[in-house]
Amino acid sequence: MTPKTLHSVGERKLIQMLTATRGSGAGVLVGPGDDAAVVRPRKGRDLALKCDAIVEGVHFFPATAPQWIGHKAVARVLSDFAAIGATPRHLLISLAAPASTPVQRIRAIYRGIHKIADAHSVSVVGGETVRASQLALHVFGAGDVPRGGVLKRSGAKPGDIIMVTGALGGSLAGRHLRFLPRVEQGRWLAEKKWATAAVDLSDGLSTDLSHLITASGVGADVLASEVPIAAAAEKLRDGKSPIEHALKDGEDFELLFTVPRAKVESFATAWMRRFDLAVSPIGFITREKGVVRLINDDHSVQNITFNAYEHFSH
Repeated sequence: MTPKTLHSVGERKLIQMLTATRGSGAGVLVGPGDDAAVVRPRKGRDLALKCDAIVEGVHFFPATAPQWIGHKAVARVLSDFAAIGATPRHLLISLAAPASTPVQRIRAIYRGIHKIADAHSVSVVGGETVRASQLALHVFGAGDVPRGGVLKRSGAKPGDIIMVTGALGGSLAGRHLRFLPRVEQGRWLAEKKWATAAVDLSDGLSTDLSHLITASGVGADVLASEVPIAAAAEKLRDGKSPIEHALKDGEDFELLFTVPRAKVESFATAWMRRFDLAVSPIGFITREKGVVRLINDDHSVQNITFNAYEHFSH
């Protein structure tokens, strides 16, 4: 039997397949099926909004297992909510795909979408489908934070300690698809007011730290010996050192944040009681505005440059 494609089933049937049992949840008044979704905001909360896209050939490859494509599309948005201490609530998913795409592949992508959305109690309330020359998913997320309680990039102060969750580098070995967004940790950091500033590590430690210090009007010193390096980065044999991979690979999707020096000890104790996830102090914020330095094991110092992937430059 010839496998069904998007061309053979058509848009209406595809939408029915993808939304048959979806769209409900706390605060959802109108889900998929109407001209727009309607949700009810929670009292005493500020609205958080985020959109992101993943495109075949840029963020994943034709051979990528489809459930991980869906996972990554949603997890990227959830990771950004984590960085500001927000609780994700609702998603809109727009699918662009060639008409020749097997229906089975799309359904598997949406299984990945719904699995991670369900894990975080997030409702998929609508979206769009469109014919295109390559597969892409555009995700719009809505969430909320306690009124006035958003965690921004711009609050770091000289003397603050720089912290990072997990381990870094070598993400192309698979973690760039299978990562777990640190939503619970980000919300806890904001609600307990431990962190002064935060960002998620999507572009790499060096680049995202540069974003944070630029927003805060400060500098940073990073201790090479304290940067947690992922096993995948240690195994690479491509002429780059493990620390280079940890600094520049990107798509780790861990949290980078700053904690006042006076709070570090109590923070570490509270973190260990709350989470089964490594967190490492890797340096400190300085007054040298815009300068990120790496302090090597031999005490030599070098300025860190950032070279994130830029979509319109490659």
